[in-house]
Amino acid sequence: MKIYFLGNYTQDLVVDQFKQLCKKENLDFDIYVSGFNQYRQEIIDPNSNLYQLNPDIVYISLNLFLLAEDFVYNDKENKLKIFEERINELLELFETIKSNLSESQIFIDNFQLFSPVLMATIEYNSKVSFSEIENVANRNLVEFASTSENVSIVDVKNLFLQHGAAELIDERMHYLAKSHWSLKGLKELSKLYFRYFKAFKGIRKKCVVLDLDNTLWGGIIGDDGIENIILSNDGEGKAFFDFQRELLKLYNRGILLAINSKNTEEIVLETMKSHPNMVLKPEHFISMKINWNNKAQNMKEIADEINISLDSLIFLDDSEFEREVVSTQFPEVLVPDLPKDFSEYPNFIRSLDVFDFLSLTNDDFARNKMYKANVQRDQLKKSTISIEDFYYSLDMVATIGIIDDFQVPRIAQMTQKTNQFNLRTQRYTDAAIKNFLQNPGYEVYFLSLADKYGDNGIVGTAIVKIEDTEAFIDSFIFSCRVLGRTAESALLNYVIENVANKGLKKLVGEYIPTKKNLPCKEFYAEHQFVNDSNNLWTVELEKFNTKPLPWIKINHN
Repeated sequence: MKIYFLGNYTQDLVVDQFKQLCKKENLDFDIYVSGFNQYRQEIIDPNSNLYQLNPDIVYISLNLFLLAEDFVYNDKENKLKIFEERINELLELFETIKSNLSESQIFIDNFQLFSPVLMATIEYNSKVSFSEIENVANRNLVEFASTSENVSIVDVKNLFLQHGAAELIDERMHYLAKSHWSLKGLKELSKLYFRYFKAFKGIRKKCVVLDLDNTLWGGIIGDDGIENIILSNDGEGKAFFDFQRELLKLYNRGILLAINSKNTEEIVLETMKSHPNMVLKPEHFISMKINWNNKAQNMKEIADEINISLDSLIFLDDSEFEREVVSTQFPEVLVPDLPKDFSEYPNFIRSLDVFDFLSLTNDDFARNKMYKANVQRDQLKKSTISIEDFYYSLDMVATIGIIDDFQVPRIAQMTQKTNQFNLRTQRYTDAAIKNFLQNPGYEVYFLSLADKYGDNGIVGTAIVKIEDTEAFIDSFIFSCRVLGRTAESALLNYVIENVANKGLKKLVGEYIPTKKNLPCKEFYAEHQFVNDSNNLWTVELEKFNTKPLPWIKINHN
């Protein structure tokens, strides 16, 4: 992966901090920095280093003061209008890079006044102030980004709300290094950039596993009783009430919730159902391990029950001992220290950078229902006589076809975050998927799956490149939550039928092994493909015998 930094002040200092974060996470990228204040030349020149490198991600950071200073301290009429024209010229520049790097993700800082004192008492009391200029610049930037599929805004302004300009800015650096960030500012900015990077790549935790006593509420439920636990919408207990509300926000964004608590299940369930200030109810939890067992073993059972890996879990427990038990046995589970002060719980959960999205799809909002239905399916599977009986009992209906513009965000999301059943692990932005749609040499397929327990939404996609008499499967991806129900075979059957109808002779697939995609290693071998060399597999379309799947009703879209 290649990452490029552009700006109108020295970027090297930020990049140094960003590289340290990458190294800490064992991520090896090629990172490039433009020449000082060369962002315009780089974007305008089609032969610039920027376009020659064709980076996957571009960060653009501009100091608004350097763009606007001359407008405030002059006597021109209609200064604000003139400045808005300058901002629009800048946005035209952004339009150029957006178009020329249509398959790259472009991050642009929002505009922030780095000094809290610019015009002193004149600020807000003159015809044109820096604050007005900042508002105009950000309003136009937001409008631009909202219509740009491969552009996202980095909320630098929020850093100043969190930490304050005095902490983030060092005026000495402006004169010594043509920058304005203090060392802390550089670290916080690089952490923010890295947070957006992880959101773009889909690097996030899927499930929050929670203790109960002194975590979801204050006190010990078994000792204090329901009426005496610390949980209220006022006073001391409001911290726990607000903490639960933050967890509910995560739930509504598709993050799973589970319980791992040493407690008596009947008392806990009664509390969750009857306490007037319980925000989270039993139905919000995908799994509840309320027993006296080892919490590390409970964690393993939770992961197995909902069919996700242990490194997708985060465990929140006020007990240092229990945190140590889980982190020692399963170091891949994220186990942060909860604050000692309960009042810090809401801000603590808000500040965690492990749940971030750049955008949300309908599938994200429905994820909790989908996973809960999955648990029900697994329970049914255990009770049926044969695997075929299980398939028939699900009443599966698959809808398969070529994607349209409305399905682009979900398909891009699948390429970015699906790891287990992803044969080549190619990552694509929304803009890249749209380019495939507009290219007659590509076809992008989808499969959505519903059954008697609910609609799973789009769970499978295939991107196929057509050349002469053969087709190449650029991507074949399936959500792990529906694996083992033969829907992946249904999608492959459809792809093969579709390319065969075009008169093509061969379909070529490739399996590129990663640490996580072992579940699809034998997929091509199990579907009549022949291993040509290394990771390439080929099927002669005339010889392919479609595998019957009578338990799935297929709708062609």
